[in-house]
Amino acid sequence: MDFLKNDETKKTLIRTGILFLVFIIYTLLVTKVNVAELPVTLTDGTLADPSSAEVGFSKLNNAIHLAINYNGTWYLISKCLGILAFAVVAFFAFLGCAQLFTSKSIAKVDKDLFVLAGFYVLVLATYILFEKVTLNYRPFILDVEEGLEGSYPSSHAMLGMCVFITAAMQFKNRLKNKNVNLTVRIICMALAILTVVSRLLSGVHWFTDIIGGVLVSAFLISLYKTVFLIVINMNKESFD
Repeated sequence: MDFLKNDETKKTLIRTGILFLVFIIYTLLVTKVNVAELPVTLTDGTLADPSSAEVGFSKLNNAIHLAINYNGTWYLISKCLGILAFAVVAFFAFLGCAQLFTSKSIAKVDKDLFVLAGFYVLVLATYILFEKVTLNYRPFILDVEEGLEGSYPSSHAMLGMCVFITAAMQFKNRLKNKNVNLTVRIICMALAILTVVSRLLSGVHWFTDIIGGVLVSAFLISLYKTVFLIVINMNKESFD
């Protein structure tokens, strides 16, 4: 376990643990604090069926919901950013497959791509978990046939942050030109922020859903960085 002697790895591991606890505590608070029935409507403002759902931090959520309401433009932007995030995932999957094809050996594929692939699987597992365990319902019914949909944490916010921020971390180590490197990373970070903002301003989530998405993303990204550093340090040790 010599790789844990690395100061950066230890700090990242501790930060990951703290972020996990913060997310768990916050999630518990969402289910316990100021829980009340809030109206659920269709996107045109008419009451849906069912017409209400229990929501934690109800006063805060309702105030922000009434101020924002439903915005179709921001909803479309958030959907497009979600598609772009999947395109980024496909790009790195293609990169890994290309390395495997050209080298003819799985051992020659960059180790950080395996870490990234595992990270994507973890993000998917987190999404499936909260699809099964519903803690909040959307303030709007987007599809009458689907009815009430779970909304905590915001999976779009989670997807955008997890994919675009880890992409920035990948490009930092892969792009040799400093100006291109910096520009691409800034774009990735801007896309992550825009995904979160667009999902909030679209009005299809409660405010606490968005915060939950940000917190779980912060934990997952920190976990990714921890494993990434461990793998890098283990590789260094194997060559020493």
